Amino acid sequence: MRVRADEPDWPVNAVDLDTVEAQLKGRLKAVLNVLRRDNIGGFWPWLFGLIAIPIVSGKIAKLLIANFRQYLERQKLLTSGEAGYGNVSKLF
Repeated sequence: MRVRADEPDWPVNAVDLDTVEAQLKGRLKAVLNVLRRDNIGGFWPWLFGLIAIPIVSGKIAKLLIANFRQYLERQKLLTSGEAGYGNVSKLF
């Protein structure tokens, strides 16, 4: 006798991508600052890092979040409507 278990529902719209983007940008900025500090010294690299690192970390974070958003929308795990549930197998 074979028992078939239903897959659990996965919450749709469970992630706040704006919060994730801000956290990701902060982490990327910290990593890039450490890389700059450990590998390049002097005034000009410091000035370049002061200007470029926030821009670069913001661009990378936006790109990653946009790709993640597209993936979640394709899997019907992120919508603009009411929160609901999707099938967990769509994640894999």
